[in-house]
Amino acid sequence: MVDQGAVVARHEALEDEDRVRATCRQVIETFGPLRPIVSIVEAEGRPAEALLAQFRRIGIAPQPYNWPGRVTTPAAPAEACAAAVLAKIENTAMYDGLLAEITDPEVMLRLKEASQERHLPAVQPGLAREDCGTRRTSSVNAVNGEH
Repeated sequence: MVDQGAVVARHEALEDEDRVRATCRQVIETFGPLRPIVSIVEAEGRPAEALLAQFRRIGIAPQPYNWPGRVTTPAAPAEACAAAVLAKIENTAMYDGLLAEITDPEVMLRLKEASQERHLPAVQPGLAREDCGTRRTSSVNAVNGEH
């Protein structure tokens, strides 16, 4: 029997990862391939894939979230950088709460650690730069949502 609390926790985590990726893609469409936004899109694909693998393992189809078109684009690149940092902080807190809901925490623990120890430190320097969010990267794959 599948633990419904674990299913709900995985849905919440996947929805958050999808929301962040959709927001970042919208920022890229609006302002171009900005750092660190492109890096976030690329990094968020890995947690989503890990969560999808968990759904396959337990034999449950994930819900479709349809975030594209529902996200708000920040008014300026600097706001996008600040929102990215806040999203990573909130993502870490979300995983803290979800870990209490599941009996097999290994994957979610790894996702939380990646968010806290790799993704957040990767986006925080953008806030300290005077040109926050205005440096562009040449990653076309991120704009197209490819990994």
